[in-house]
Amino acid sequence: MRRSFFAVVAIANFTVACASSSTVPASTAPAAVSPGALLPPVGYRPEFGTMWTFDAPPLEYWQRTYGFAPDQAWLDHVRTASVRLSNCSSSFVSADGLVLTNQHCVRDCAVDVSPPDTNYIQTGFVARTLREEKKCPGMYVDELVSIENVTQRVMSALTAATPEAQAPQRARVIGQIETECAAQAKLTCQVVSLYHGGIYSVYRYKRYNDLRLAFSPEDPVAAFGGDYDNFTYPRHDMDVGFLRAYDGDKPYTPGNFLRWSASGPAEG
Repeated sequence: MRRSFFAVVAIANFTVACASSSTVPASTAPAAVSPGALLPPVGYRPEFGTMWTFDAPPLEYWQRTYGFAPDQAWLDHVRTASVRLSNCSSSFVSADGLVLTNQHCVRDCAVDVSPPDTNYIQTGFVARTLREEKKCPGMYVDELVSIENVTQRVMSALTAATPEAQAPQRARVIGQIETECAAQAKLTCQVVSLYHGGIYSVYRYKRYNDLRLAFSPEDPVAAFGGDYDNFTYPRHDMDVGFLRAYDGDKPYTPGNFLRWSASGPAEG
């Protein structure tokens, strides 16, 4: 379960990061895009690493390497259970809206909701009942509803001869797409650029603006060893934070969430 969970969170984190930049070398970007094509990866290419977007899973590679062939229902389950905060990746992990993330991702909320005589960064915080959960000012969580390739529309709008002249054209058409999407779907819409502009996709999110702090350990426990984040090497600490998403002042019931496995993964 641990390996599967972190793979899912890595995918969600990659999706968020791709909104502003791409780590794929320019030489790997597709040369052309056909209308409506999703451009799924063909086979495994080492320069891509092992993180993929939700609309382009490396099914052939998974099957060949791991004997793993997920169906569309599994892929949809992972996509909608993997949600993003404004500052971090996260996941729905319960039927009553619990959101699991890292402790440092809830630090600002812990500071904001600390009473005058207590610092939850130092003491930690746990809500024993729903009533004790603390509303996090300004925080939200986005559930990825769908992805649509809009590369052809963006590329068609770039009629200028130089990159400098194309930049405002690109910004204008992306703004139009996001505005139209939000008006039609009543969702939060964002155009994401991948592969240095090789692909443009509009991501549609359902946003939940009522997030409440349920649990945050004290800072020395969450960052034991002094390393702020866990990208350098695995750590033995409690870098975890729990929020709860509310909808209409009631705990949100997600359609999909990642279930806890008491037994953990098995060989194979």
